[in-house]
Amino acid sequence: MRTKGGNGQSRVIPACRDVRRGGILRQRVGDDSTWIRTFSRMRPDVRKNSWARVALRAAGADSGRTVASLGIVGVILERLQAAGLTLPDLPVAGGNYLPFRVVGSLVFLPGTISSWNGEVRFRGKVGADLTVEQGYEAARLCALNLLANLQAAIGDLDRVRQVVTVNGYVNCVPGFAASPKVINGASDLLVEVFGDAGRHVRAAVGVAGLPLDAAVEVQMTVEIAP
Repeated sequence: MRTKGGNGQSRVIPACRDVRRGGILRQRVGDDSTWIRTFSRMRPDVRKNSWARVALRAAGADSGRTVASLGIVGVILERLQAAGLTLPDLPVAGGNYLPFRVVGSLVFLPGTISSWNGEVRFRGKVGADLTVEQGYEAARLCALNLLANLQAAIGDLDRVRQVVTVNGYVNCVPGFAASPKVINGASDLLVEVFGDAGRHVRAAVGVAGLPLDAAVEVQMTVEIAP
C-alpha cells in the first residue's frame, strides 16, 4: 500500500497488506500490537473500511486527517444515505459552551434543538401547537444535528462503539404524558443507524419551554474507539 506522508511525499507501508475474505476487507499489520488491539475491538460491520486508518497511522498523519479525506464513505454514512438522510450543517452554539467535549473514550455532546442548517423547525408546544407525531420528527431532527456535531468531533462516525446516554426535553403543555413517545424519534434513529450499539439509557422529560420555542432538545453521550 502506498500513501502520503506528512511532507507530501509518497511512501510505502510494508507492514500493511489487504486481504479480501468473504467480501470484507481485513488487515495484517505486522507487529503493530496497539493497532491490532484497536482493530479487534471494532464492530465487525465497520472493519471493512479500517484499512484507511491503518494508512493514516502508518503515514504519521495528523488528527485532522480522516477516512473521508481519502475518499472513503464510512459504514454509518452509507446507512444514513441508504435511509435517504443527510447530516445538516453544524448547529451554532446558542450560548457560552462547547459543541463537544472528549474525555478519554467518551464524547459529551450538548443539548441540540430541532433545527436544520440554523433554521428552527417544529416550533411550539407538543400537545397544543404540534402533535406527538410532529414531536417525534423534531426529535429525529435533533439526533441528526447531534450526529453532525459528533462527526466534527471525531472525524469518522464508524469510530462510535456505543451510544451511552440520551436526554430528551419536550416543550409541551402541562400534564403532557407522551414525552417518551416523542423522544423515541431520536432513539429510533440512533438504533437505525448504529444497530445495537445505538441502544442507550435515556431520560425523556416534559418542560415548560425550550430555546427559540423549539419543540424538542436532545443531548447525547457516546463511547468511541481510539
